[in-house]
Amino acid sequence: MKNGRDHRQIAATESEIEEISHASCYSVISEIEAEGEDGKPIFGTRLSSEVTVQLPGGTRRLAIGMRSRPGQNRRGHRKKNQDSILIQNIPSKGIVKGQFAVGVFDGHGPFGAEVSSFVSKRFSNFDVSESLGVQDQWEKLFEDVWTDLSSQESINIHRSGSTANVCVFEDSNTLHCFNVGDCRAVLGSLIQNTRWTVKDLSSDHSPARPDERERVEASGGKVGRIGEVLRIFLKDTWEKPGLTMTRSFGDGLARTIGVHSVPEVFQPTNFSSSKQHILIVASDGIWEHSSSQDAVQMAARFWQRGAGGGGAQAAAEGLVEEARMHWEENEATVDDCTCIVCFIDREDC
Repeated sequence: MKNGRDHRQIAATESEIEEISHASCYSVISEIEAEGEDGKPIFGTRLSSEVTVQLPGGTRRLAIGMRSRPGQNRRGHRKKNQDSILIQNIPSKGIVKGQFAVGVFDGHGPFGAEVSSFVSKRFSNFDVSESLGVQDQWEKLFEDVWTDLSSQESINIHRSGSTANVCVFEDSNTLHCFNVGDCRAVLGSLIQNTRWTVKDLSSDHSPARPDERERVEASGGKVGRIGEVLRIFLKDTWEKPGLTMTRSFGDGLARTIGVHSVPEVFQPTNFSSSKQHILIVASDGIWEHSSSQDAVQMAARFWQRGAGGGGAQAAAEGLVEEARMHWEENEATVDDCTCIVCFIDREDC
């Protein structure tokens, strides 16, 4: 694929990179196979360069970077990347304004890559509605995606699934966040020189949350700890399904104990016209060893360097490499690490 071709949406896994035609968006995802500084091979996907777009209905600009790297098993061998991403321009329709969406999907289980790929691509088949508001449109889309996934005979979702975190720009000043699972969206806002405030736009769905645990237990499941990690189980076993999240697409077995794909919808974020922002949407491979504050501070360093320092793309790559370093230092395995970074209204966009 060559840089500069127009297409509407980017939905990618490490094993399958695809352009979605008939559309109007912005960059190219490339596969990486190179040698790192330590002599070990580097695999993954990335944007070939930072992408700049103008948000619908206004003058705000968005600089976008993305990086995804597969994890590795206990022997240090590369695993299949089960993360997928969404970067989508949604055209206007009649008098209804267009939207812009970014999302990260984290698959798990034997067919996790297939589930996350299906879900991300299905989200790309979205048109604005003339009869529903933004929140209602996307809540319906989440429901429709689950309906379509559950009817796919080619994907075994009994013990496989995917989380989803999608952020939608309704216009230049309003951002919606929809979350299923433990991907996370974080917003940093520049308030003075190099000082940033940090706000979680979503909340992880895990058995550590009392309301999520209560739903699982009320549905006949139980919560237990393996090592330091809380997981959910069927009432009569400590072996399955053993999920660490309480909402997901798929996971047919876990749905019998209260797991579902209804998104948690958060209060829309209204941007101050005088502020600049950093939006980070990432899989739990990033957040396992990094706080929201740390992630924004790292991305902000690339903001200060401007486009000449790599900008949003360099920030996404920096966050992924930092996360992998922590995994390698602290764990026997490495999780897939995927990150989308958006610089909102940076002066040199």
